[in-house]
Amino acid sequence: MKKICLFDGLREYLSDCNTGDFSNFCHFKNNKVFCFTYKHPFKLYRIGVFCIETKKFKCKYFNLPNDIIILYNDTCEDIFTIHSFPTPFPKLSIKKMSSELEEEDIIDIPLSESETFNNYLICKAEYSVYAKLLDKKYIFVKLIPYSSYKNYSETFEPLFFLIDIAAKEYYQLPCSLSRTIKNINMTEVHLFDSKYLFFEISNLGNSEKYDLLISNEESDISSVNYYTQKHIIYPFEQFKADVIKNSVDLEKYTLTTAQTEAVLPFYFIEDDNYYYLKTYVNENKSEFYKINLSENSNNPILICSTRERILENSRFTNYRIIKGRKIDKKDVLYIAREIIESQRVSTIESLYIGEKMLTKNYNTFRFDRNERCFDICESDGYLVTAKFSQTDGFIFRFFSLFDKSLLLQTRPCSKILYFSNPLNNEEVLVIPY
Repeated sequence: MKKICLFDGLREYLSDCNTGDFSNFCHFKNNKVFCFTYKHPFKLYRIGVFCIETKKFKCKYFNLPNDIIILYNDTCEDIFTIHSFPTPFPKLSIKKMSSELEEEDIIDIPLSESETFNNYLICKAEYSVYAKLLDKKYIFVKLIPYSSYKNYSETFEPLFFLIDIAAKEYYQLPCSLSRTIKNINMTEVHLFDSKYLFFEISNLGNSEKYDLLISNEESDISSVNYYTQKHIIYPFEQFKADVIKNSVDLEKYTLTTAQTEAVLPFYFIEDDNYYYLKTYVNENKSEFYKINLSENSNNPILICSTRERILENSRFTNYRIIKGRKIDKKDVLYIAREIIESQRVSTIESLYIGEKMLTKNYNTFRFDRNERCFDICESDGYLVTAKFSQTDGFIFRFFSLFDKSLLLQTRPCSKILYFSNPLNNEEVLVIPY
């Protein structure tokens, strides 16, 4: 088991930002900790980089008259920002920032050149921007125009853009396609293996859908389409070509559909195989499937069927799923969950769903009031809990999965970052902020 160590090297840079006026976020990659701080009243924005090896901190301040979105992921070394300029000539400005905090202009999207957006401007519409960094080459953007006057507000059809970072180009998706995918959750848009663009189209989250159906509250909504979930997996090069030709065919690439009979809580793509879990509403049953994408066949292969409804966080279950992922190079779904025995007592359990169903039980933990499991790391042998209070915010505690001993407790804070020490593989560094 790794040693859990409090890392205070960043405290002097973050301590003055733990007030209600600031929003903060920290992210670790490439042996560096990136710190993002935004002070709301003055539009003052700071990006800092702390190098673990040299223990040096470098930061850059921005005084922004506009909103900003930060985009990053673990597959890309750079960080991207989207600046939103609403008036007098609305545009989105995409920039790239290196780990040395040097900015590079990628592209501007002049929204006033969009005939659809100009129609919204006639209504004096404002807009919200949501974006997802798909990989180091592409950004997917959803723009939602809205108009508000006194107590009245109206939301218009969204606009979607695909940004090619390397080519410094962008594509606006056709309006007909935008209407079809208007309900996509941006967190559920992925580019797998740089080959497959994944969309989930759904009005509801998995647990929300299940809870509505199981409690018979669906009688207020007569349309089955309201509950329909679709998983669309579009070959990416084909998608780009079809966008340009205005010939995108989502139905052709819809591989899985679940209406009122089931929900689809987990999915993955690896080595040209699409995996998904299907949990039934009116049966104690979940099924784990895979489809080979390289064979151009929509025929699912059943890997495992279990006599249990596996859901993320439903109010009708006595457990909370902490994490779920596919085991690399194996047809196995891994799920770690907290089984809630009572208000303060929980048991930690791991499920391995493959050709065989395996269960691994850990200790039963007694938590404090308002304390719940936050994360589980089996490979390193620890459990993280979060305890909330109105006055202090969060206190995070690290426990041994094996003997329940307390390994570390943080000071009161808002958030936490922890990662394996790049200088000592036997340590986990913890940064409360």
